[in-house]
Amino acid sequence: LKTFKNKNHTKIRQNLVRLSPEEKFEIVKFLINAGANVNAKDKDGVTPLRCTSNEEIIKLLVAKGADINFKNREGKTKLDIAILYGNSDMADILRKLGGKTSEELKAGGR
Repeated sequence: LKTFKNKNHTKIRQNLVRLSPEEKFEIVKFLINAGANVNAKDKDGVTPLRCTSNEEIIKLLVAKGADINFKNREGKTKLDIAILYGNSDMADILRKLGGKTSEELKAGGR
């Protein structure tokens, strides 16, 4: 939504923030089924996987082909960021889904 140019932009963002996790999941599922690119990047290089902390949405995105080990502009993966901020629950989820740190990827040749 960052790049959505519309006079109602703020209203749309405010309404999305108010949605329950279940409603957000249903919207993401709908968009994917309608052909949304799960690895699309906004102008800042942020992907859908990067901007969610909802476990069910993360699992759905990964199941639909989202790159769990995508590196941001600083070369950090979502797992790197979870570890950096001490979010062990998120780190565990990402690990179970195949997430690696940038150092692990580097050691593996990626």
